[in-house]
Amino acid sequence: MRFTDTEKHRRIVALGDVHKSDAELIRLHIRALNVAKHAGRPAPADVQSWIESIGGSLRRKLEAVGLVQHDPRTGSAKGGSDTTIQTAAGVSIGAFVDAYIAERDDVKPGTREIYEQIRRNLIEHFGADRPLESVTSGAAEDFVRYLRRQGLAEATIRRRTGLAKQVFAKAFNDEKIHRNPFQKSKTKVRANKTRSHMVSNEVIEAVIEACPNAEWRLLWALARYAGCRIPSEAWALKWKHVDFKWKRLTIPSPKTEHHEGRAERVTPLWGILEPFLSDMLHLAGGKAKPETPIFPVQWANRSNMRTQALKIIRYAGAKPWPKPFQNCRSSRQTELADKFPEHVVCAWLGNSQSVGREHYLQVTDEHFAMALATEARTKNVTPSAENNPIGLHLRNLRSEENHYTDVSSCGVRGKALAPKDSNLDKQIQSLSCYRYTRGQTLEFKSSRGPRPVKACAGATFGASAIMRWRTATAARTSRGRRWWAAMLERVRRPCRR
Repeated sequence: MRFTDTEKHRRIVALGDVHKSDAELIRLHIRALNVAKHAGRPAPADVQSWIESIGGSLRRKLEAVGLVQHDPRTGSAKGGSDTTIQTAAGVSIGAFVDAYIAERDDVKPGTREIYEQIRRNLIEHFGADRPLESVTSGAAEDFVRYLRRQGLAEATIRRRTGLAKQVFAKAFNDEKIHRNPFQKSKTKVRANKTRSHMVSNEVIEAVIEACPNAEWRLLWALARYAGCRIPSEAWALKWKHVDFKWKRLTIPSPKTEHHEGRAERVTPLWGILEPFLSDMLHLAGGKAKPETPIFPVQWANRSNMRTQALKIIRYAGAKPWPKPFQNCRSSRQTELADKFPEHVVCAWLGNSQSVGREHYLQVTDEHFAMALATEARTKNVTPSAENNPIGLHLRNLRSEENHYTDVSSCGVRGKALAPKDSNLDKQIQSLSCYRYTRGQTLEFKSSRGPRPVKACAGATFGASAIMRWRTATAARTSRGRRWWAAMLERVRRPCRR
């Protein structure tokens, strides 16, 4: 067994004649001892127990290379760099999590509250005195099931599991544990589309009318019309961020300010939002210092925003929807995405295009209504080769007054089926056919210029001929080109009844 000691000297421990499995176990323990020696900390509990159980020959070899110290008072060996035996069993979950939260002075108060939640969950499930090293991957799975029994949503479970994984990753980096039991746990938060809700303009107008004061009216307007994150971005707004002259609203973003270039974003000062800001300015006496927050300071300390928001929704006569403020922001992004490019909308809302598609954009009833209206308009418009260039649709429509052929479109069935670099292909794609009555003139645009051709009621093609044409054209054979030529010739040639 070879390793490098703390003085960067190559050391060798000759194991002698031992079984392969025993040699592998010794190698792992020697590696753990060397890591503890380099880190200046005691060896883990299982390694200390192993040292006490090994024979004198191997122990003397470990003492010779400096991995184990001999204690003359007890005659026992100690692993690591300390003079007393300290094990990982002394590092409890409660003490480590408390220390981890205390040293995270780089997070915001809201994030610190989330850390307190995961601390409470870990202590309730594992116990405050349980050693970190004793938490296995199976115990991590039990913790996930414990969170699920609490009635939490799947997104919340994954988010808290991710925080637990983060805590144990810190313990692993500090070499308090030899593995992260949450390493394989699912922590990626997926969008829950069942909690998405499109807040219509009629509903939000009723909610704003039901608000008790101007602050609440502006709060709902910022969420629905400006797409603000409530409450963090609303509390950060100051009067210097509002530009009534150039119709711009600069929104500070505490959530993303640690990312470069994302501390704030500029959005249009929409006309529907401006009256609510004017009301707040009127309450401030018509003038306000640039550094003055738009919302009073006491609003930043409110902790029951959601409860009060649900009361306002009920008072307005509307049914409360999930995630009241977040769905307002989602509704605004969906609304703007139908009118502006996606990258512009994401710049205004302060998220990425992938996040917008996953968590914000919704399929609304208006989208279905638009699709049906488009279909209805398409049925009332006679197709031509210009507006419907794909497919060959031939119908023989008969009535009591007239017999005519309906050639709704004559073109190639997709670019892949047309013979490449073929003059016939160009003629087919340039053929414009409408519904022609008997004796009416149609225009065939050939490569030599427009050529008028008489149409008659008998110029029809049977279903079997069309299927043979599709099969032959798909195979890209000369037979397919011959069928095309025959079809065009029958359109050109007047047919007898």
